[in-house]
Amino acid sequence: MKTASLFFLVLLSACAAQSASERRDFFQQFCTDCHDAQTKKGNLDLEALQAQALNADNLSRWVSIYDRVAAGEMPPKKKEQPAPDARAAFLGGLRGALIEAEAKHPVATVRRMN
Repeated sequence: MKTASLFFLVLLSACAAQSASERRDFFQQFCTDCHDAQTKKGNLDLEALQAQALNADNLSRWVSIYDRVAAGEMPPKKKEQPAPDARAAFLGGLRGALIEAEAKHPVATVRRMN
């Protein structure tokens, strides 16, 4: 059994859409086979994301992950697919956690004025 990253577990612990075991099961069943420290498909190591390293880069990675799962790109069509209600619960929980994380760590954009 592969261990999920601490950051991901912290994100998901803030979500009420699924139980903790359901969230871990979803993550381990559909994500970590391809995106762990050994495989790193797409140059993505989900296990390397850590809660103490929460910054704009990690937040943008999780937004990208959310977008790919929501669009049905992940998991890929050749892999086992989650049930629609499981995918919706996962995305609902992740969406809430991302909104909360973004509110705690806003990214400032500096614009040059001419």
